[in-house]
Amino acid sequence: GYGIREIKRWRFGFWEHPREGSRIQRSFKSLGYSNEDLKVARLLRVGEWGDYEHFAGNSKQSGRIVCAEVSPNLLPRYVLGRILPEDDDGHSAKYLYLPDFEKPVFGAGLIKRNRQPVYLVEGVWNMITLDKWGLNALAIGGAMLSSKQASSLKKLKRPIIPVPDNDPAGKKALD
Repeated sequence: GYGIREIKRWRFGFWEHPREGSRIQRSFKSLGYSNEDLKVARLLRVGEWGDYEHFAGNSKQSGRIVCAEVSPNLLPRYVLGRILPEDDDGHSAKYLYLPDFEKPVFGAGLIKRNRQPVYLVEGVWNMITLDKWGLNALAIGGAMLSSKQASSLKKLKRPIIPVPDNDPAGKKALD
């Protein structure tokens, strides 16, 4: 149910399976980037069978819908991938973030600068939906708030309304 505004704002896309031939990789090559450049940027690595794997060497990220938040100077703050329903085997993580990066408070750079309350949700998709409805929303990427995330939230100096998922982890987080 997301429109073009959300697709552009949150940089929606699809991270292809490398075995299907990657338009992303070809696009980077056409801009003059080598596979070595992409490996240094942690967007590519040599897989266990000698072919290339994308997304910081996490082959499980390939074949997912991805979205990203970028800073005003267009640097990525995070990238999130969500497994497609037809690929969900029930054992793989439904959501994957960039490895080797601590999860930020998602959306913090894009909330409206006013005194309205901020809704704090677990998942990025929930945050995007609340943003679509015109509400200030942030996501923590799970039910557990890290100390860095808590410090970041304190700096907002405005009311925060927690809205956990209705599952055991969400209920425990409210306790």
